[in-house]
Amino acid sequence: MKKILFSVLALAMAAFSFTSCEDVPAPYDDPNAGGGGEVVLPEGVLLDQSFTNSLGNFTSISASGSLKWYNDYSSAMVTGYQDFNGDGQKENQAGVTYLVSPEIDLAGVENAYITINHSIKYERSDINTNNTILISKDFSGDVNTATWEALTYNTDGLNANGSTFDFYEKSVNIPTSYMGSKIVIALRHTCTESQSSTWEVKSLKVQKGQAPEEGGSELPAGTYLEQDFSSTLGTFTSQAASGSLKWYNDYSSAMVTGFQDFNGDGTKENQAGVTYLVSPEIDLTSATDAYITINHAINYEHGDINANNSIVISKDYNGDVKTATWKMLEYDTNGLGSSFTFMEKSVNIPAEFIGSKVVVALRHTCNDSQSSTWEVKKLSVKAGSVDEQPSGDTGDLTAANGNFETWVSGLPNNWSTTSTAGNATLSMSTDAHSGSYSVNVGGDSKYNKRISYKEMELKAGEYTMTFYAKAATATGASVRPGYVPVTDGKVGNYFYGDYTNDITNSEWVKVTHTFTIDADGTYCVLIMNSKNPGGDVLIDDFTLSMGETVIIK
Repeated sequence: MKKILFSVLALAMAAFSFTSCEDVPAPYDDPNAGGGGEVVLPEGVLLDQSFTNSLGNFTSISASGSLKWYNDYSSAMVTGYQDFNGDGQKENQAGVTYLVSPEIDLAGVENAYITINHSIKYERSDINTNNTILISKDFSGDVNTATWEALTYNTDGLNANGSTFDFYEKSVNIPTSYMGSKIVIALRHTCTESQSSTWEVKSLKVQKGQAPEEGGSELPAGTYLEQDFSSTLGTFTSQAASGSLKWYNDYSSAMVTGFQDFNGDGTKENQAGVTYLVSPEIDLTSATDAYITINHAINYEHGDINANNSIVISKDYNGDVKTATWKMLEYDTNGLGSSFTFMEKSVNIPAEFIGSKVVVALRHTCNDSQSSTWEVKKLSVKAGSVDEQPSGDTGDLTAANGNFETWVSGLPNNWSTTSTAGNATLSMSTDAHSGSYSVNVGGDSKYNKRISYKEMELKAGEYTMTFYAKAATATGASVRPGYVPVTDGKVGNYFYGDYTNDITNSEWVKVTHTFTIDADGTYCVLIMNSKNPGGDVLIDDFTLSMGETVIIK
């Protein structure tokens, strides 16, 4: 009887306990629960999705291929590089895959922006093109029929070399044309059978207001625009006036060509088109003068270089290149047109555009019978004016040319090697430590690049090398001085000094390196432009001395 009484009493206590717990509020609702209680967002926040445990209220939809967004490494992630067939080897698979948000109501909202915390690795083409933030106000469930607009975001820091996935928070404003509408946001991943990035996203938020300016994006005084195209088109946009060609990112450049294998038959053919690469708006309202500098190469041009590979400017561009009024700015084409030798060219902005807000564009024109290939490493707009650039050889051909004042066919005299010691792309720069010119040493985020003086016979002994370095872009630079022995035209082991890191584009840095050569022989003295970070670097006022004897100056 006692056992029965105790059992009844225990059941009653348990029932009381469960009933009491029903009145205790949950500490919070999990926004990733996918069916939990209603989430109350903070004031001004329209969407706040964490992908730590799931895709939440977002949906993976494939436009082509069979890839999917999925949850791993505490992120939403997608990649086309996996072991798809189970043979133990990873392979690339093509696909266009969307991660689509729930509907977001912008009724009564004047301004809003998106913030994404993400990491991108292994992207070999344009980051924004293949890892895209999109917006639509007519999405009804089918990504292929919706009208999508790509929102270009700052890619600084993303897709860096190394083994770690470094996450960066990036923000981008939602265009005002979407205010007052119901919209969806999507992340679109594009990959091919030859390459795919891995994109990992920790969170995505939409909130009222304007996107905060990201740290590190401030331009040096007197610089209105500076765009490096080594890994992305950046804030520039490709737009076709006719045809279907596009500017895209390859060979560490923005590039365009109408000579490709368009039909997939293995043979290249020409295709006609007029294609613009358009800058963001540039505010020259407080400028008194300004000029454009472009580092570029043009090959296979059989017509007029300026007409078919044009720098143009407009002050009434409103999003449509066909309705804007464009003025062509004629630049010096010496050394361009028939090779992939990169050259830096500058041109003044006409007075009629000073005091206005303008856009600059690169316009490529080709037809069914011929097309150039135009590759652009960087473009800047700065205060001031430039004198007419030399058209042909310049400088003293008898000088050692450590000051980079002597140029032949667009290259610095004496700074080419018969061996492989020098492998960087070199071009003239008017940003000089002293004199009129320095040399721009092209960088690469995948490989170290070297500028080398021509092979020389050097005696055994102690040498001192000095030079000045400055990053050519906001990417920054790192350099390392050294030398290499050359025997029968072949290089031996490279011997380097210390790295000089964190070189900026705001000041020149002096680098000094002392080294000892053990035996008489043929040598190349050189400077490595490190792949980390891989930006272009300017070099000027190079000297090499042995004791009191100056060999190069």
